[in-house]
Amino acid sequence: MFTHTARRTFASYTTIIFKDVIVLGKLLIAVFVLMYYSEILNSNSIINLKNSMYLWISIGVFIYAIGFIPAYFMADYTAYIGMFRYMAFTLNIITSLCFIAGFLISKREYNIN
Repeated sequence: MFTHTARRTFASYTTIIFKDVIVLGKLLIAVFVLMYYSEILNSNSIINLKNSMYLWISIGVFIYAIGFIPAYFMADYTAYIGMFRYMAFTLNIITSLCFIAGFLISKREYNIN
């Protein structure tokens, strides 16, 4: 009896920590991408920005990180888990399309640091 109760308490505690870590990780990713954007705006490479693969990848990652947080909370606080699946699927498609656009549009000479 004690082990079952302890196991259930540990499982609920780790679930709460896991949720906080996911949200914190997405927020940190968004902050780092915004720092990258501010670095780009302060540099001279803003003229040829659309040809950079790093820009397209950062756009995809930023959209995924920002869009995942409300989707995660909606799935957590509503009973309809299918909504989270559709939103996560849509975010994955958008992120993949940004990556594909980056690979197709970017030019090699703009991707060298």
